[in-house]
Amino acid sequence: MQDKQNVLETVIPLAVLEALTPEAIEAIPKVYLLGENMVAVYRFPFRIGRESRLQRVEGEIQRVVRPTSNSVVPNNDLYLVDPFLKINIGREHLQIEKHQSVYMVVDRGSGGGTRLIRNDSGATETGNSFILKDGDIICLGEDGSPFLYKFHTFDNVKFTIDS
Repeated sequence: MQDKQNVLETVIPLAVLEALTPEAIEAIPKVYLLGENMVAVYRFPFRIGRESRLQRVEGEIQRVVRPTSNSVVPNNDLYLVDPFLKINIGREHLQIEKHQSVYMVVDRGSGGGTRLIRNDSGATETGNSFILKDGDIICLGEDGSPFLYKFHTFDNVKFTIDS
């Protein structure tokens, strides 16, 4: 039974980002989607940035497949597509960190900035780093950016296997 518990703890994410707008969903590579609008976070820090390897084919934006190599560590764990003329998402936009039981969102020097919309009050915070709580909404880019992701953590959830 312990083997199954270990497997379960390996495949269940530590947190999830839920895309809240059609643009936020469309920005996520299909291979990373859980269900229709979620991305799993399996480790911290979790880095997010803009996909810069794009090409237009018959008027549609397509990703250029990133070469994989064991010796090259990618700059981001999640590459989002920002198809707008006014770029909202920086190439190395933000990272989500965990320090003991506290989560943080840290802007990595993005041009558009990072905003946090508090789950408990609806207040919006702008800056370089924030304490992140379950249910808070992360906005990549300036006011009005459609790239909104709700943060969900499973810290208080215990997953068990019934025998």
